[in-house]
Amino acid sequence: MVPQLSHYTTTEGLLGICKNNHIWATCAQYSNDISEVTYAQSVAGEVMQTFFTGCRLSELGERLKALWELSIVSDPNEDAYITSFCESKDLLSQWRAYGRTAGFELRFLGLSKLVLSSPAVGRLVLTRVVYNKDAQRAMLEQLFQGSLDSLNEVIEKLKNSDGDGDPGEVFKVVSALSSVKFGRWLYGIKHPSFAEEKEWRIIAFPNLLNPLAGTGYEHPEEIRFRPGRHSLVPYVELKPTAGKIPIS
Repeated sequence: MVPQLSHYTTTEGLLGICKNNHIWATCAQYSNDISEVTYAQSVAGEVMQTFFTGCRLSELGERLKALWELSIVSDPNEDAYITSFCESKDLLSQWRAYGRTAGFELRFLGLSKLVLSSPAVGRLVLTRVVYNKDAQRAMLEQLFQGSLDSLNEVIEKLKNSDGDGDPGEVFKVVSALSSVKFGRWLYGIKHPSFAEEKEWRIIAFPNLLNPLAGTGYEHPEEIRFRPGRHSLVPYVELKPTAGKIPIS
């Protein structure tokens, strides 16, 4: 069950929510603290090293591993947009970030029932951030093992059947699904030192022309920009499909 959540924002963000009935999801590359993603990448690197040590993989399994390795060392931030919420009310660390000028705390109730959308977004999830490192590692190990098991199981069925199934197509499906799960994991964890925030996130992934390659927005015209501290910051507007955003 999703509890009542707080969203801390600026004057501009407040007007966007109250006047225009939409929430901004900011490109993760332009996060206030980019160490959030570098931390997740470091955890993923540790898990990769221990999980695959001594592990015998098929040819397609090795290709799947290579894709995961590429996801860890490359910059995945450009294809995720995030809105953050906190279970904790009146949180000092958030006021330090947003209270330098004019900051506001909005309380959201019933956020799990709210259906948000944008022409720019293909996948959107509301998730509780995980801070415990053992839990983070276990989640990623399950992702790796589950994807490899699914790949091997389907390939074995193809070998034992008289069908004309293509192992390459199976690999594409499994790798695409594992990429979705990996993205959700990557943006759904944070360093344990931030645990007091009890953060929840809306993670939005844009529609891409080439999802497997992670390139080419289908609707680049739907990406908005606002002034940031050092550059323009990309964001998307998430609007409810019906009714008003439930704030207090």
